[in-house]
Parts: sequence; C-alpha cells; structure tokens
Amino acid sequence: MTANLDNGCGDGVGHPEGFDPTKPPYDPNCGATVIADWLSEPAKTPVERCYGFEGVQDINFGGALFGWEQLQYLGSPVNISTANYPYAGSHRLYAEEGHLDFINIAKYDLPMNLAFAVPDSNRNPTF
Repeated sequence: MTANLDNGCGDGVGHPEGFDPTKPPYDPNCGATVIADWLSEPAKTPVERCYGFEGVQDINFGGALFGWEQLQYLGSPVNISTANYPYAGSHRLYAEEGHLDFINIAKYDLPMNLAFAVPDSNRNPTF
C-alpha cells in the first residue's frame, strides 16, 4: 500500500491497461484507521459539482481513486486520454500521464473546462 495525505489504501500507480473495476488500485476494505476523517464527513460542496483528476503514473493514483469512491464522486473512473467528451458523465477522470500534465497538455483543456464550468464563449479567447 502507498499512503497519500488522505488515506493509506492505495496500491500506488495505475496499471498500463487502464482501470479495472474488478481489480481497483486500492483496498476497498481499507481500515478506518488509515483514512482521514474528512473522507467520511458530509460534503460541504454538492457532489455533482466535484471532479477528480489523476494521472495513472502518479504514485498516489490508487489513493486518489479510493478517495473518490469514499466521497461518492459521480460515475466510474474514465480514461480521458482515450475516451470521448463528455466522458459518460463521470466526474472521476484520469489520464495516462502524471497529474501535472492536466495543465500542460492542450488535449486536456476540454475536461478541465468541463470541471470548471467554463462557458463555450470563454474557451480559446483571442485578445
């Protein structure tokens, strides 16, 4: 198990073949002693406004997906490196790269705009 700041339930980086719900990258029965209290508290933000972004190559990949499950983010994990917008309505989005690549690779602008509710009229502005 690889611990992150919120839980010690993840198995580290993701698998190259992608997310498999029958073999999640975390321990679904992880004990409460390794889970941050806030993951089981009522959310302050409505869950339909929450999105998770993670990179398969990130060492905390499994822990992040465990957190999304605990927080009941909408949908199932979707690989936005290969899936089409709007990603089956999922709010659990991951990519084949690392987590910082979401801000550095243009192909991830669309999912980021979706999560931040950027209106179409504000996308790709020219000044």
